[in-house]
Amino acid sequence: MRKIKHEPLNRAFAELKPNRWLRGIMRHATPERQRAAPEQFKNGLYQVHPILDWSKAQALAYLHRHGLPINTDHWDPTKGRDQRGECLIGDDCGLHQRANPLPVQEQAS
Repeated sequence: MRKIKHEPLNRAFAELKPNRWLRGIMRHATPERQRAAPEQFKNGLYQVHPILDWSKAQALAYLHRHGLPINTDHWDPTKGRDQRGECLIGDDCGLHQRANPLPVQEQAS
């Protein structure tokens, strides 16, 4: 799992040194994501979740409306057999440690 997710992502973050990460997570996907904030600051990186509150139907409608491909064969080996679990690779990279919402003075308007 480290080779699949941690190593490539950590290498990209080290090389590119972003200060924001735009993520495509949705609340309905997992219990962990149900607790996510729309914006979080973690490990020196702002995580922004613009489609967090979209339903699966809204996401599919968006894909269809814009002619985007749908990968029906997607399989994430880190999420287990039912594909509903959070990443099972642990906290080694620090990305899956507890995140905090943005500090009040830094929240987007």
